[in-house]
Amino acid sequence: MFINEKLQVEEYFYPLAEQNNPIFQSIISSVKKRNFARCHAQMTDWNFRSKEIDELVLWITNKAQNNMVDPYVKISTSYSLSCSDAWGLVCDQGDYLEDHRHDPSMFSFVYYVTSPKGSSPLVFRTSGYEVKPEAGKVVIFNSRLLHDIPPNNCNGRYSFVGNLDAV
Repeated sequence: MFINEKLQVEEYFYPLAEQNNPIFQSIISSVKKRNFARCHAQMTDWNFRSKEIDELVLWITNKAQNNMVDPYVKISTSYSLSCSDAWGLVCDQGDYLEDHRHDPSMFSFVYYVTSPKGSSPLVFRTSGYEVKPEAGKVVIFNSRLLHDIPPNNCNGRYSFVGNLDAV
C-alpha cells in the first residue's frame, strides 16, 4: 500500500547568484562528464569544489537546517545537516532524467545556474508539483520524493545538485 505524505519543498533565490553564476557555469563546463543510470544528460563527477561552490553549499545547508529541520525539533530528533555529495548537470535539447529519488539522504537540492527559454521543470510525480527553473533559484526537498526532468527544449540548462545528510 502507498500513501501520500506531506513532505516539504522549499524554494529560495541565492543572493550572490548574479555574481557567481558565471563562475558556476564555467566550473561545470570545464569538469569531465560521466554516465550515470537514469540520467540522460551531462553529469559531472561528485564533489568538485571551489570557494564559490562551498559558499553556495553552506548557504543551502543553512536554509535547509533553519527551515526544514529546526522548526520540527519539538516533534523530532535534533540533528545537523551536512552536504554528502554534489555534482553539476547540463541538460541540452532532448536531455532528461528518469524518475528517481535520493534516499538515504535526508534532503536534496537543485540550484539553477542557467535556465534558457525552454528549460524543463523539476517534476515531483506523486503530487504533480513542478518547479520552474530560474537562474539563481534553489529548490530543497525531502530526498524520498520521486522526481524527474522531462525532455529539455533548449541547450545550456545548467544546474548544481546535491544531497544533505544528518550528522
